[in-house]
Amino acid sequence: MTHSQPEIQSTVLPTFHDLLTALAHPACYPHHPVQVEVVQTHISAVFLAGDEVYKLKKPVHFSFLDYSTLESRRQYCEEEVRLNHRLAPTVYLGVVPIPDLLSKNKEVADVIKAMHRWINYTMAAVIVVHAAAALKHHFIDRDDVLRRILPAPRTP
Repeated sequence: MTHSQPEIQSTVLPTFHDLLTALAHPACYPHHPVQVEVVQTHISAVFLAGDEVYKLKKPVHFSFLDYSTLESRRQYCEEEVRLNHRLAPTVYLGVVPIPDLLSKNKEVADVIKAMHRWINYTMAAVIVVHAAAALKHHFIDRDDVLRRILPAPRTP
């Protein structure tokens, strides 16, 4: 009588590229959007999934921030939601675990922020309007509003 060895399952964590690929698919989201648009910045990937937006911190380390560990990305997501939820409670809905699409490994606990998509566009429009108003003050009104809102030059 021979005993067979139990099958050992590998618990390989998905790479950031794997996460980007998976989160670009509508089936990954509980509300099943028709399509998902991915926008990347130097520190995040943003997934426009129907009426909701999810933001995933990239595993990066710069002189001004360190997202190199899973725990630091979770901590910064929670802090961003905590700070921004006070001023925009209908935009920053919370920190959620990544859907269990890539792996059955429950230790995969990267996090993303859920935000309403239309509020993101509204916030972008507000920023553009504020910039346009500052330029109007500078070039048309010729007052010193623009100079006052720009950072002061550093002296050596």
